[in-house]
Amino acid sequence: GVVVEPLVPPVETRRRNMLKRGAEVLQTKMENHASELVVYERPGRGYVQVPAIVGETEYDQDDGMGFINKIVRNDYTIRQSLLVINGEQITPERNDIIRQTLDNGTVYEGRVLGEGEIPHYKESDGYGVSWRIHTKRDEIF
Repeated sequence: GVVVEPLVPPVETRRRNMLKRGAEVLQTKMENHASELVVYERPGRGYVQVPAIVGETEYDQDDGMGFINKIVRNDYTIRQSLLVINGEQITPERNDIIRQTLDNGTVYEGRVLGEGEIPHYKESDGYGVSWRIHTKRDEIF
């Protein structure tokens, strides 16, 4: 008979798969224990409610007149596979909207935007599990 050796992926592939599984486990734990439900909307296309880990990015911006402004933006880490609107998986686009209901009942509404050299979103883990999405506040209702 013919002996067939089992196909074993190269070490780098096994290591990457293990790290991706780790990123998935961490994202699940964060969703279960440290997330808030937010509404992600693509204007004119629809919306989806998803768990998001809420954070902030703080940076300095030169106003060109010798003053440095401190800018604070809300960020949302959202599992990529959950960003589905009308049956279509989407990638964050500038001017999408994220709505977050704060503890006091007010609603934070942020447009998906970067600032200067900061892109409007980036992969948060390097393995395609989640996006870190930057917003700029429009209104608090």
